[in-house]
Order: sequence, then C-alpha cells, then structure tokens
Amino acid sequence: MNISALILAAGSGSRIGKPKLILEYGGKSFLKIIAEKIGNTGIKNIVCVISSDKYDWAKENVPGIEYIINPNPENGMISSVYYGVKELNICDAVLIIPVDHPFVLDETYKLIIGVVQENKGCVIKPKYKDKSGHPVIIPNELFETILKNDFSVGLDKIIAQSGCKQKYIDVEDIGVVNNINTKNDFNIE
Repeated sequence: MNISALILAAGSGSRIGKPKLILEYGGKSFLKIIAEKIGNTGIKNIVCVISSDKYDWAKENVPGIEYIINPNPENGMISSVYYGVKELNICDAVLIIPVDHPFVLDETYKLIIGVVQENKGCVIKPKYKDKSGHPVIIPNELFETILKNDFSVGLDKIIAQSGCKQKYIDVEDIGVVNNINTKNDFNIE
C-alpha cells in the first residue's frame, strides 16, 4: 500500500506568539521532530503545507521533504488538508499530522500505519483514554470529497458525512491528544 504523509504547518500560531513549525523542543523544531518520526516509519513521500513566509526557513532547516504553500491559511486547517491532498492524490492513503503534535511516539506512528495495511478504505484514528487524536490516516476514497470542499466544514465532518468506516486504535500515548497551543501546553504528563 502506498501511504504518503501530510504535515499541516501553515498556521500563524497566534495563541503561542509564533508559527508552531519553528517552535523547538530538545533543540529541534516541531517540524523537524515530526518529519524525522515519519521518516522512521519508512514513508518516503512527505509533504508539508506551510505559509509563504516560512517557505525559505523550512527548506533550509528541514530539507528532504516537499513543501506546498497554502495561499490562504486563514481558511483554516481544512485548507491545508485540501492543498496537501491535491498534491498527494495518487497514493492509497495519507497520514495527516498537525505540526502542533510533536510528542506522538514513534511506535504510535508505526502502529497506525500497520493497522491501515489491514483496513484499506478505513479512516484510522489513534485514541488515548477515550479521546481521539492525531495522526489520522485517510483513504484515497475521501480525496475527491476533500477536493470539492469549500473550506466551510472541517475534516471530522467530512469523514462523518462520507460514510467511510472509522477504526480507532487505543494507544498509551498522550502525544496523540497533546496539541501545543500555548506555552503552558509544553507541560505534558
């Protein structure tokens, strides 16, 4: 199965004061942390959707992945999903991870990628203590619906309305639900 990865990193990070892709933990940017974790899974095709003002920074600091500019990041995360899926529309499935989830464990990535192999056509979501999180894997059956979207509804609603089967994978990984929106969010269990 041909799985690609899509990192969503076009947001301005208004609540935390700077774009989240450049935030650092342990001396590495969130973008670099996530790109390395995805690379460790064996996924070769990694695309990151970013805003135009961070394109040069990203190419210089995290080489080896493809960058797509979201010309209208103010349209929300679904607009980045749109531009990423538009680029990746020939694969069987896309692993989608927002850049504000750098603490997802390597083994969680590998686990959900393994599950998608056995569940073609399903949306795969990790779940920590009854709360679903990221990364999410969507099958190519949803691509056309995403590309017809006018950005008025988010990915969760698109998935729910699609009738696509969803498979939740229980994980002992708080990183799947720990998105970084403020400086206080760096305090993880």
